[in-house]
Amino acid sequence: MKAKKKAGKAVKERTLIIDRKVWLRGESDSALLRGKDGKRCCVGVYLKALRVKDPYMLEVGRADMVRCGLPGEAKWLDSANDFQAIAWDLYGINDSPSVLPRKREASVRRLFAKATPVPVKVKFVGRSK
Repeated sequence: MKAKKKAGKAVKERTLIIDRKVWLRGESDSALLRGKDGKRCCVGVYLKALRVKDPYMLEVGRADMVRCGLPGEAKWLDSANDFQAIAWDLYGINDSPSVLPRKREASVRRLFAKATPVPVKVKFVGRSK
């Protein structure tokens, strides 16, 4: 990670790479990690990057329900946090079947960038479904 100056303080910036081949989006049976095919919603990809183990995310619908608790950097996803509304927007845009791919990716980028105490730059790789 690289340091970045923001509001007079140095903060770390994280780059999150979302591979479209494993990214679960636009489906009603979304999960942090879906067991039948191993796909992950965008928050599941993020938590995997923060080293949350797969068994704790399997068939779990929201980050605040992760069985082992959230790492410090992901506490913004907790239901007791002021950023929870942004997390709900992130779940909604990720799972909606009616959102166009470009709009979904732009929204995921925007929401991750503004939601966390550690800014997250999202990069998408691989082919769209």
